[in-house]
Amino acid sequence: MSKSRGNVIDPWSILDTRGADALRWNFFSAGSPWTPKRVYEESIDESTRRFLLTLWNTFSFFVTYANLDGWQPTGGCPPARTCSTAGSGRASTPPSPRSPRPSTGSTRCGGAQALERLVDDLSNWYVRRSRPRFWKATDPAAHATLHECLVTVSELLAPFCPFLTDEVHRVLLAPAAPGSVHLADWPAPDLEAIDEALEAEMALARLLVSLGRAARTDARIRVRQPLPRALVLLGEGEHLSPEVVAEVAEELNVKRVEQVSTLEGLLAYAVVPNFRALGPRLGKRLPRVKELLAEADGAAVRRALDEHGVFVLDVDGEPVELGPAELEVRARHHEELALAQDGPRAVALDLTLDDALRAEGLARELVRALNDHRKATGLEIADRIRLSVWATGPVADALARHGDWVAGEVLAVDWALHQDPPPSGAPTLEVEGELVGLRVEVA
Repeated sequence: MSKSRGNVIDPWSILDTRGADALRWNFFSAGSPWTPKRVYEESIDESTRRFLLTLWNTFSFFVTYANLDGWQPTGGCPPARTCSTAGSGRASTPPSPRSPRPSTGSTRCGGAQALERLVDDLSNWYVRRSRPRFWKATDPAAHATLHECLVTVSELLAPFCPFLTDEVHRVLLAPAAPGSVHLADWPAPDLEAIDEALEAEMALARLLVSLGRAARTDARIRVRQPLPRALVLLGEGEHLSPEVVAEVAEELNVKRVEQVSTLEGLLAYAVVPNFRALGPRLGKRLPRVKELLAEADGAAVRRALDEHGVFVLDVDGEPVELGPAELEVRARHHEELALAQDGPRAVALDLTLDDALRAEGLARELVRALNDHRKATGLEIADRIRLSVWATGPVADALARHGDWVAGEVLAVDWALHQDPPPSGAPTLEVEGELVGLRVEVA
């Protein structure tokens, strides 16, 4: 920044509009402290949105549901393997005991980056995967795990963002708080709580989930549409427990996960001759060779080249040997599978849909639309409703099949389906191009 060039930011303006914690966090997290950096409002806003708002939203989520449930900390977080989701949360979120205090410049930078990763894991994996467990105290371990994580994060973050962490820490530990997070002891690592095998297993599961999402995006299949199965290829010596496999299946929205030992059959291969190499040798037979290669099993051609270095093609009763320099085997996606691969690991989604899967996908889309309507009309999170729906065609069929599940997801104590067009003046929603009428009353 240069005052003579007029690009100096007034620090008081930043403090008044963004706050001291936002500015401090931008300095700590946006690069190494010993390198020059450009400071501008958009950069401060981005670092705030990426980390501080994510942390605050996670804290707000916890407070909201803890108050709804009347949950109070009773001391001690549940064991890591209370259930698979709790285990994944503890494996992904508690701070590493190998992280030192943020005393030196290099440690401050690394500490900020580690905290960003931790809060992202906490919000976008543990909380999102565990949402049903927080409702009506169905699993107190979920509250306890998230409470311990937030308390520890506030204590680790205190040197970076003193004001935000003071508020979070005070609320989480009231009335037993020591008065300020800055009076609390530095969190002591619990070496016995570290389960490196579980951490590695969850890291593998999350990689498979990211591959599955990429495959779904490539196939342009919406996230809420259930699919029949996911085929998973793991690296040598890798294994997933049944509990974690169930987590992967639910996250990918597939009915089952099947492990395969090879990609053979998951990809289709097209065989293209190298005309420049084959032309002088085959002459007039080249068009016939091209025709036969187009009909050949690409996987068999690829396997022959890999194992023997040559593929023998029968050209009207005469064997013709073709080498790797004379053929190109091009991989292409299978018509009924969407594949994504990262090194030795791969996920292939089966895109085959039947009427039952389509109906379930529509039911999920209807739940999303109804919950958006609840929010838009100002209903409280815990408000129970009575629901009437007017729908025809596939949406009506989906609601007839999954009506009780839909009612549970939108907190409807009773519901009714009218297979007629929406009445005049009734609120309407659009679900997959279908117009749906509804009446919502607080129960």
